[in-house]
Amino acid sequence: LQADLRWDHNSVYHDQTTGKLGWGMDVGAGWSVRAVAGTAFRAPTFNDLYYPGYGVVTLLPERSRSVEAGLNFQGQDNSLATTAYYNKVSDLIGYQSDVTQCPPGLDFGCAGNTSRALLQGITMMGQQRLGKFELTLTLDWLNAKDRNTDQTLPRRASNQQTFAVDWNDGPWQLGGTLLNVGSRPDGGVLLPAYQLVDLNARWRFERVWQLEARLQNALDKDYEPTRD
Repeated sequence: LQADLRWDHNSVYHDQTTGKLGWGMDVGAGWSVRAVAGTAFRAPTFNDLYYPGYGVVTLLPERSRSVEAGLNFQGQDNSLATTAYYNKVSDLIGYQSDVTQCPPGLDFGCAGNTSRALLQGITMMGQQRLGKFELTLTLDWLNAKDRNTDQTLPRRASNQQTFAVDWNDGPWQLGGTLLNVGSRPDGGVLLPAYQLVDLNARWRFERVWQLEARLQNALDKDYEPTRD
C-alpha cells in the first residue's frame, strides 16, 4: 500500500494540494497486480508564459485526475507488463495551432489550454531472453481527445510500437531498435506515420568504464514529428 500527499505554495496560483493512493499484490508465481489513483497540478513553465513568439501570459495551470491498473509477470528469462490508464485533465497545456485563438502577433501558433481533455490507453511490454539475445516489444494504444469537441489532441499518435534486439557477450553489447509511430494531427493536417531504426554498441573495458556508440535514424529516414 502507498499513500502520497503533496502541498505546493505558488506565488501566482496559491496553495495546491494533490495526492495519490496505490495498491499492489502478488497473486501467484511471478504474477502481481497493481492499481493507482491520484491527482496532479502543473503550473505553466516560463517558456509557456513568456517565450517570444509563443508564450501566453494568461495561460491557466493544468490539473488532472487519473486512475491506472496493471498486471505484471516476472519469470527467469521473460517478463510481461500491462498497464491501462484513464486521465481527465482540466486546462491541458499544449500547442495551439489556430492563430485566431492566440494573442495578436503570434502568427505561428502559441501555448494554449484545452479546457477538458481525456487521455486513456493501454501499454504492453514483453521481454524474452534467448541465449545471448534479449528481445523487447512495447505496444502503445492511446485515445487522446478534446472532450468539448471530441477531436483528437494534436501531436498524439493513436498507436506506437517499439521492437528492440540486443546481443550481450561479456563486455560487448550490440543492439538495434525499430520504432513505428502512427499518424497524428497537427496544425490542421494529418502527419503520416513513420518508422525509424536506431543502432547501438557498447564495450565495457573496465568495471566502471565503458564506451558507447549510437547511430540514430540509421536508414536516414525523412520524417516530420511536428508540422513544418
